[in-house]
Amino acid sequence: MGYKAATPLPQPFTDSAGNALSGGTVEFYVTGTSTPATVYSDSIGTSIGTTVTLNSRGEPQNGAGTAVNIYYDDTVTYKVIRKTAAGTPVAPTLDPFTVFGSASTVRATGTSTDRSLADAALDVLCLKNCGLVANGFSAAFALAYSLNVGAVFLPGGDWTYSTGITIDREIKFYGAVGPGGGTIAERASGGAAGSPGNSTTRLIYTGTTGAAITIVGTGTEGLESVHLSDFSLWGNVTCDGGIKIGSGTSLRYCSFKNVHVRGFTNAGTDLGYGFYIGNIIDSYFENCFAQANNNGFNFRGVSTTLNFMKCTSRTNLGFGWLFQQCSDSVFYGCVGEGNNAGALQINSLNGGYVSSNDFYSFYCEANCNTISGPVVELRSTGTGVTRENNFHKITINEAVAGNVTRLIKFGTVDDNKFYGANLNTVTSGFAECSSSTTNCAILGRAAVFAAPSNVVNNGYDSNKTPRVLLGDVKPLTYAFTPAYVSGGAISGITDACYTRDCNKITIYFTFTVTDITGAANVLKFSGLPFVPAWRIYCGSTCSAVNTATVINTKTLIDTDSTFYLYFDNSYAGAGISVGCQFEYFI
Repeated sequence: MGYKAATPLPQPFTDSAGNALSGGTVEFYVTGTSTPATVYSDSIGTSIGTTVTLNSRGEPQNGAGTAVNIYYDDTVTYKVIRKTAAGTPVAPTLDPFTVFGSASTVRATGTSTDRSLADAALDVLCLKNCGLVANGFSAAFALAYSLNVGAVFLPGGDWTYSTGITIDREIKFYGAVGPGGGTIAERASGGAAGSPGNSTTRLIYTGTTGAAITIVGTGTEGLESVHLSDFSLWGNVTCDGGIKIGSGTSLRYCSFKNVHVRGFTNAGTDLGYGFYIGNIIDSYFENCFAQANNNGFNFRGVSTTLNFMKCTSRTNLGFGWLFQQCSDSVFYGCVGEGNNAGALQINSLNGGYVSSNDFYSFYCEANCNTISGPVVELRSTGTGVTRENNFHKITINEAVAGNVTRLIKFGTVDDNKFYGANLNTVTSGFAECSSSTTNCAILGRAAVFAAPSNVVNNGYDSNKTPRVLLGDVKPLTYAFTPAYVSGGAISGITDACYTRDCNKITIYFTFTVTDITGAANVLKFSGLPFVPAWRIYCGSTCSAVNTATVINTKTLIDTDSTFYLYFDNSYAGAGISVGCQFEYFI
């Protein structure tokens, strides 16, 4: 028989809210009975009775009022009951409880040196080596946390717990592997093929309040170096959500890798999240998977300079990706698929910013299953700002049909661009904007010949700037055939071509003029490749018209696809070769 401490220092006991049990008590019984069991204040067996009073910090104390550590008889399995100063029990009761599973030392394979478990735990603690694991993940993790463990390993299997855990210091927490085998349908149905095996680490949160895991920034500088990886987390409809990242002051230099979160379906405002991205900067997410939650990823706090690599949000009841506040972050190869609402919504909250984010190769498919709306939407609330978000080679593998009202929709936003967009359609109604949309663009080979009016409510602002530009990322040159109408005598129209840069058309062609005798010395042509957006006079350049009497002064672009070259004087004589260039908007 021996007397062993559960922790290296006096352990503060807390209530269910994490507050110190000031003036409370802790009662000890033999497991499964009401028989009192003695605990001790040292390793030689100095008894402090079967009920221990707690000081103002929630620490156990002896009869003299001195804070002491609690030592346990390693041959006894205990039942532990915490009570408030008023004598009210605090759930949960710990039963059974043994001190380190009745093992006081560990020995590394191939060595002859014993180490105390408390000492070994400061390296990496496998929670299966902790006697508290029989009481569930929460109790086991709490013990590891109280030992100031730097790294906690959770082996394969199911780990059910009802009290959410809070992380407020540097730690690495990792499992054996994330989602189990089998198809998505098999995993969703809980069938044998989709059930986690011995190599799969699955946390099952049954609590009815709070988040399953909350990571809290502390101190004026925030918290650094929290790393979670290689496990699945399953939830329910009642609690707040899955992993809440960045409550309190900011987190930084953190990472989340191979983490799967599913089944958190609370439909309350900003609840039911797979991942809640709060106050966090300079951190990294890789191969994270949000499945069958209310919203998959919810960006709600002051988050900047984040990197997301190959993260997926699938089959959620709301949005796959919901951005309410996030800036200067990068997303590579992420996916929004099979969600009941849209794949991605940016809706900057009142007074917040969603700006200067870059999305590379974002993929969308089979969204808006039960909720009508656009696949991708950019908007803002109140004074919120949605600006300068860029999508590079986005693929929207969807059609405007059923619940899909638009592929892309813009609201009150500015300077958001889609470069090299791969869209299934750019026909009428594929996109939409509002009267307060400014300086946005959809650029891709499929959009080159799309009429600007195919974007519902498209037009120009007061500065004649298009609300949504349509065009190719790299303007190409195409041939067209202008026709001379009246105003003189010309011949040999050649080299007629144009380039389209979004809504701007640049015209090039050559001809030979021998006579300019029409009214006001104007040559009229027809056959512009696109209908102008408005009737406008613009500058033009006519090379080789350089005599003292024949100088081109301006060009009139008309909305009937005709254009007029104005000269300062009439002309009749030898043929002059003219090269002409001008621009207009469609």
